[in-house]
Amino acid sequence: MNIEPSVSIESIVQRAEDLGVDCITDTRSIPELACKLCQMLDAKLNVAQRKVLNAAHQYLLYGNGDEADASITELAQRVGRPYPVDMPEDLIAIERLLWGALNRVTSLSSYALEFTLCVANAAGLSAEEMAPVVSRTLSSTGDSNSSARNRPTA
Repeated sequence: MNIEPSVSIESIVQRAEDLGVDCITDTRSIPELACKLCQMLDAKLNVAQRKVLNAAHQYLLYGNGDEADASITELAQRVGRPYPVDMPEDLIAIERLLWGALNRVTSLSSYALEFTLCVANAAGLSAEEMAPVVSRTLSSTGDSNSSARNRPTA
């Protein structure tokens, strides 16, 4: 998927829609994208967040769900609940992006893509920074209608 250099989140999503990105059986692309976007934010991640990101990678790569399950439980204590009023919004967005990296059920759709990109933008990434990652991630979906996209690779 090629994305023009001058981009916005809306143009990235529109390009994905034009290519028919919606695929109910592809539950890997959104977490893969979220993982890659979190890696771009590495300097902002604390030790606990890096552990969550590693757990998400382990699940996606090897199907090892133990650490991912523990991370889901840990993040569920914070995500979706009121954060301290003095917590910076970009750090809240990072937590939500990590939640997306652990997600195992959300199908690839333009809505899920837009949500993920908006969260990453709130975490500090620009559309220009995200466009190549989106392009590589969605290009790697290959036959996104294959049921193999919804389970970890061995």
